[in-house]
Amino acid sequence: MRKGILSILVLFFELVNFSHASNIEKGYEALKIYDFFKARQIFYKSLKKQPTAASYGLSQIFFNDKNPFHNLDSAYIMIRMADTSLVKEKKSNLKVLQKLEIDSLKIKAHHDSICFKAYHQVLILNNEEAFNKYIDFYATSPKINQAIKKRNFIAFENAKQQNTSLAYKLFFEKYPSATEAKTAKDLYDLMLYKEFTSNNNLDSYLKFIKEYPTNPYVFDAQNKVYEIETKNKTIESYHQFIQKYPDNPNVKQAWQNIYVLYTADGLPETFVEFKLEYPEFPFAEQVQKDIELAQMPFLKVVNNGKWGFIDTTGNIRIDYNFSWVGDFNGGLAEAELNGKYGYIDKKGEVSIPFIFDEVEKFINKRAIVSQNDKKGIINRKGQIILPIEYDDIFEFNESLALVIKNGKYGYIDEHLVEVIPAKFDDALFFFGWDGKSTSRR
Repeated sequence: MRKGILSILVLFFELVNFSHASNIEKGYEALKIYDFFKARQIFYKSLKKQPTAASYGLSQIFFNDKNPFHNLDSAYIMIRMADTSLVKEKKSNLKVLQKLEIDSLKIKAHHDSICFKAYHQVLILNNEEAFNKYIDFYATSPKINQAIKKRNFIAFENAKQQNTSLAYKLFFEKYPSATEAKTAKDLYDLMLYKEFTSNNNLDSYLKFIKEYPTNPYVFDAQNKVYEIETKNKTIESYHQFIQKYPDNPNVKQAWQNIYVLYTADGLPETFVEFKLEYPEFPFAEQVQKDIELAQMPFLKVVNNGKWGFIDTTGNIRIDYNFSWVGDFNGGLAEAELNGKYGYIDKKGEVSIPFIFDEVEKFINKRAIVSQNDKKGIINRKGQIILPIEYDDIFEFNESLALVIKNGKYGYIDEHLVEVIPAKFDDALFFFGWDGKSTSRR
């Protein structure tokens, strides 16, 4: 009795499945003759009983752009449903799928066709928003990596057009895995620095250093602080800088500048005075060596037509490298090399380059130099402090020096200001303000 009832139930379910299978087949028959309305109706009714075949059929309808139901997003949803339901489909339904020639390869091929077509549409739009929607929605697309790269490129170009720290920050925070993220971060740091210090004043640089200590442009900001605070380039400004900003990386350079300015005359007693006045100088050994060197007499010598220097024990202190040398005066000596003149120090190093046609010894930290038959004045750093535009420059007398420019005579003062313009046909040296003078000749 029980066996009979079971047989009847099995037969009943087989008849139901056969009936439903017939409906699915009718749907595909309607699809073949482009009766999309009928096919769509059948497939929707069959979704619960035949999910794979029905969703695959609906995906075909939505994919086809020759019907009013065309919608790629819906086609994608249906093909994903078909792919998911296939792996857990009933055996009886698998026979129907086999008959309809629907398998995993066919589902995969249709899936990719949908994704490719949708990607082509996004390429036409070619904007960040469209690519983001594609990436979010078509997550299983074989074009997903290309879409991400393209999206990142467009977004980065947009950020570059805006060229603000905010635009770059939004980019690398939104797309941290983008290949452009590192460049965006670098540009963010740069633009943040530029925006923050756009007025180029001291306070803005100090505030930037304080608020963004890890920004790579902090070093540049520190250099700007150094530049602004020491713009006068005096011993006082350098020393005040050291006291105000002990952690600034330019402190050592500031000390060196103080040292060079203070000991510009190169005299031994000046080095001693510096040592006493600035006991905190971080290069004490340098001072001691320079004191010893400044006190040491150097003697000019010639060997095979080349000039150099020895000490009083006969040891060579500066090798025979020069065509001619002058005596050391305040730690510097004139020298000739390859037909040009400059200055060397007692270490044998070039202190002022060999770029002049003639040079004279330093007097009061200044020296007259010549180029192209014109004369000017430099300081011990080699900086031109009186333009090289004079026919001749004479020594100072009574705080004035006679000069000749373009064949005319005039006078400059100790500040190198042309206090009496060079407009006279002849002139005399000054020897006093009592009216007494003597001819320059």
